Amino acid sequence: MINKDKFGNIIYEKVYQRLLIKGQILKLNGYVESSNKPNLFFKKMPEGVLFADMRGTAEIPIWEDLSPLFYWNFNEQTPMWKRRRIIAREFEQLSMDGCDCRLSDNDIWDTTEECATSMASGHGYGHIIWIDGGDGYCLHCGKDIQSDEIFCSERCRDIHDETTPEKCVVCDVPGRDVEPIPHHVCYDPEITIQVCRSCHMKIHHTTQYLHLRPFVVRG
Repeated sequence: MINKDKFGNIIYEKVYQRLLIKGQILKLNGYVESSNKPNLFFKKMPEGVLFADMRGTAEIPIWEDLSPLFYWNFNEQTPMWKRRRIIAREFEQLSMDGCDCRLSDNDIWDTTEECATSMASGHGYGHIIWIDGGDGYCLHCGKDIQSDEIFCSERCRDIHDETTPEKCVVCDVPGRDVEPIPHHVCYDPEITIQVCRSCHMKIHHTTQYLHLRPFVVRG
């Protein structure tokens, strides 16, 4: 790794040392640093390639958010549910090991048709929530159905809808403790999520949840 971002700007020593730690975590999880693009890590697997980019972007310099920018390139034959499962597991494992990753708005929506990941209505692990399908597990009973379907049966769907209260999808606090309100993550097409008022303020007035700022999908 080097102490420069992708634009040649110097990364100060304290930030660079923290990036080195994240680089070690990535290596322990099977990632390799690119030989010609320092600070860009990738992990090859039979289904495709995962990337963890610590070079920074024009919108978010690496010293403003040390979380690696996570993106992927799956083989065409890899089913959607499997792509979602791989991404969810990777996010969860890296987070547990001390290397939280992030997604950019463009990465989320440019890949909506192949593997939509975002804080939008639906289901998922932690802060990864699927728009157009599941990760192969029934959301209610956990059965491995290896399908884009979210539930394994109508019964599971009905039980889940009847027993699961609305909650803030950011802080995970249920509706009985806070009153969730709809927040637009996209206006065209219209996609909303349920968030509490505190998280809603953070989305619009801080840089904590930049990936949840509303935008328009361009066809």
